[in-house]
Amino acid sequence: MHLAQHFYLEARLSGGLGKDKVTMARTLRERMKEIPEQIEEYFAILNPPPYWRLLAMRYPRMVRHLHQQTRIGVEQGHAMINVAMQPTAAHNLVLGGELCLASTPGAEVVATNTPQNGPQSIDEVLTHKFSVDIPQNDLELAVKDIVNDVRDTLSSLPFEFNIKIIGPELKLEGITRNQAVRDFKATDKPLSEILTGMVSKANPDPSVKDPSQPAQKLVWVIADDPDKAGNRIILITTRKDAEEEKYSLPKPFQPK
Repeated sequence: MHLAQHFYLEARLSGGLGKDKVTMARTLRERMKEIPEQIEEYFAILNPPPYWRLLAMRYPRMVRHLHQQTRIGVEQGHAMINVAMQPTAAHNLVLGGELCLASTPGAEVVATNTPQNGPQSIDEVLTHKFSVDIPQNDLELAVKDIVNDVRDTLSSLPFEFNIKIIGPELKLEGITRNQAVRDFKATDKPLSEILTGMVSKANPDPSVKDPSQPAQKLVWVIADDPDKAGNRIILITTRKDAEEEKYSLPKPFQPK
């Protein structure tokens, strides 16, 4: 084999004493003629993976061209077969043959699951850090701003994120949706901490120093969406309602 301006391959064949040298070389060339069709049939079973499928489609034509360029003869008592082609032919023929041998018939490329980026549950969203600055706003509007911020920041969440205020329960405690939230600022804090700080600012009793105190009437919990069963969201309700509904209070609201 020689590689330079052309790809040149020569093979000298030896057979038994009764073998005619020319017939032997001609037989080999005729058998080579069958190879492209056999390759096509094999590739139909092989189902080449996408990364070399285009080469697989062209490979039988390459082998046909190899056969067309093949010459036979007898030299120095040996049957001889040789071929001359473009220098790139050697690389393509070897690569196609190697990939063919390395592939398993009928096998399909299975996509591996890549690790998911970002939160995948509402509990993970609560640990994600955000920043808020509320000089003065109604509770309902402040909640909407936080919901929009979360949805914009975590746009690929596999569920619908939402925060809902349970209005009727708040009214029973003398709390309204437009309860004022003043002078509340949090920078790069977990969402859970931001929610606790916001409902503390909106609590009707401003004297409360710790959210675990019973006078902290306004709380947040994780529960099923009252309008969409099966979807867990954040509810803003009262401590009394949380106890009656047996909601699990976040740790900051639990009595010490």
